[in-house]
Amino acid sequence: MPESYEKLRPYWEAWKANNKKPADAKEAQLWDGMVGIFKAVAGETSAKVNQEALKFVLESLPRWRSELMDLPNADKSTNRITLYRGVRDDEAIRLRKALRDGMEWCERSLDPISYSTDIDVAVGHASKGHIDGAVYSLNVSIDSILFSDLDSHYQEGGLNKEREVIVWIASPAVVKVIKANVAPRKPLLRNRSDSRKWGEEKIRLEENEKQLIKEEPKKEERKKK
Repeated sequence: MPESYEKLRPYWEAWKANNKKPADAKEAQLWDGMVGIFKAVAGETSAKVNQEALKFVLESLPRWRSELMDLPNADKSTNRITLYRGVRDDEAIRLRKALRDGMEWCERSLDPISYSTDIDVAVGHASKGHIDGAVYSLNVSIDSILFSDLDSHYQEGGLNKEREVIVWIASPAVVKVIKANVAPRKPLLRNRSDSRKWGEEKIRLEENEKQLIKEEPKKEERKKK
């Protein structure tokens, strides 16, 4: 592992460990620092970032992008690559609702978003929720990729297969839904309290999605009237 990566490590690991800005002050500072690095690479004005960590990313980016373009899901003639993302729980519900409503699902813009080069990784991530997850793909310009862990410096649970990339798109982009329903795999829960909380969250999500389904016929009835 390169010594220069060590300057980036605490920021990247904080961002990887938290889906949103954490409550812990020290962890939140590191999380913000990684987002700042993403934005700096994208050319956006950002809060003060660790310059040595940023330098590592900027110097590594050409190699990362070159390796990505050698993958089967890349097209060198257009300089674009297809990436995959798995979503779960509330986000998966919103995606399925958009499909039922006949609406296109668009990825948000001007926000660093994590994707994988491997569809199986995206499916695995989508299966880690309380209810069905979902998987979609996005075809992006290689220049929109800000960061990649192709070297797999971050290892979770001994696994080393995420091949993750961070994308920054300038405007909302329509995605292709590959799997609208990915069955969840219930985790091994340590005690009754954890099992109860997991079950309660599962029920909440199921009821939420059922309610959204029930509302659709009412909309159609109003149209007929």
